[in-house]
Amino acid sequence: MAPAASIPLNLPRPARVRTEGAGVPVEVDGRAIELIRESWLVEDRWWTERPLRRRYWEAVTTTGRNVVVYHDLVAGARGGAQGPARAEDGAARHGGEEQACGGWYTQAP
Repeated sequence: MAPAASIPLNLPRPARVRTEGAGVPVEVDGRAIELIRESWLVEDRWWTERPLRRRYWEAVTTTGRNVVVYHDLVAGARGGAQGPARAEDGAARHGGEEQACGGWYTQAP
């Protein structure tokens, strides 16, 4: 019997995010954010050529949906080791200003 192919689950997907002046998400993929439950910073693989630095937010939309979104904070990042690449990843809007970073992503439910 041949081994089953592995299928990656819950890969990040690009997200459209609008932020306030401090960079906190106020809208994700057209859904207004009512509440930010938690925010955390992940810094990993700093010793490699592809370090990972992301700011995550767990939020609740005005319709009650939970969403986790993250912002890659490393210039040239492409959604992490397994994430998708986008042409606009070189700069993201952060409080109305362009900042070099890897873009915004969300985990598909």
